[in-house]
Amino acid sequence: MDCYTTFAAKASKYKNPINDVGVTQVYGLDDPTVLEVGTGLEYIREHQMTPGAMINELTGIERTIFSKVYGGEMARKMYRMYEYETK
Repeated sequence: MDCYTTFAAKASKYKNPINDVGVTQVYGLDDPTVLEVGTGLEYIREHQMTPGAMINELTGIERTIFSKVYGGEMARKMYRMYEYETK
């Protein structure tokens, strides 16, 4: 599951493409274990949005952009990718 962090959800009210389709509430998730309560889900692990091995296949400016924006700390502040399984 990919999701916004709480920080990204708050920031999204200013500029976010989903606003254009009428979304009025956005939620962020920083602690993936909260979804385990009463859902039948079990948190397994967090995945990188853009793995370093994939970024290393790029060259030039694309490699720089992806490493900073999609693979670095900035991406982690905004987005998370969690893996769950059913209990």
